Amino acid sequence: MKTKNIHLIAIGMVATMSLISCGKQSSTISGDRTANALESYVAPGEKDEYYLFYSGGHSGQVYVAGIPSMRHITTIPVFAPYPATGYGFDEESKKMMGDYTWGDVHHPGLSQTKSEYDGRWLFVNDNANNRVARIDLRDFKTKEILGPIPNSMGNHGSSFVTENTEYVLVATRFSVPLPKGRVADPNDYATQFNGMVSGIKVDPQTGKMAVGWQILTPPFDWDLGSTGKGPSSGWACSKIPIATATPPANVPRP
Repeated sequence: MKTKNIHLIAIGMVATMSLISCGKQSSTISGDRTANALESYVAPGEKDEYYLFYSGGHSGQVYVAGIPSMRHITTIPVFAPYPATGYGFDEESKKMMGDYTWGDVHHPGLSQTKSEYDGRWLFVNDNANNRVARIDLRDFKTKEILGPIPNSMGNHGSSFVTENTEYVLVATRFSVPLPKGRVADPNDYATQFNGMVSGIKVDPQTGKMAVGWQILTPPFDWDLGSTGKGPSSGWACSKIPIATATPPANVPRP
């Protein structure tokens, strides 16, 4: 049986992926289409070169496909019940899910060692309910769900893993009056509303997560981010969506 090394890739639901043969232009010629199909063909009994972990959005799950074949390998239930495997119906998974039976999965992030994917864990965020989950890549099963993360509203800027998986970076999509539950006049947005950037600490042996630190920020709607590597080690970045990049006159710029 022909075997290949398995590599790991994680992408978010909003990303698009294009697989184009090197040096080839797209073509509708029958012979070219056949050649392209053969390049992505993986025969029965053979293995794909890569795993693709991609988010299931409002399904609350993570999907796994093979590349280049793009065959669906499995569904990993995370934030919502999954009758096919009983996830969300047994006592262990019900306790892990807590009072929630749904989620909005966005950005998978793989664990790293020295800035390289190490195949231990996959972290995914629940944008709707401010949570982060950890999946064990030894058996492709959800082992932990942390949250709701305090002082956060809309966990969209997540899950961005530091170079040795010390932390998972989490940033709020929506600024709100803090502490949560407090009401404030929108006219006082600059002084009464805040965003939050959190560092979710990861135990290096077990992977267990906990809120390590939080940074109170001006009322920006933080979006995607990244963690530093190499020359930028120790730094982390989080960006503001274009729609909100120009703040009101009374809100300081980042």
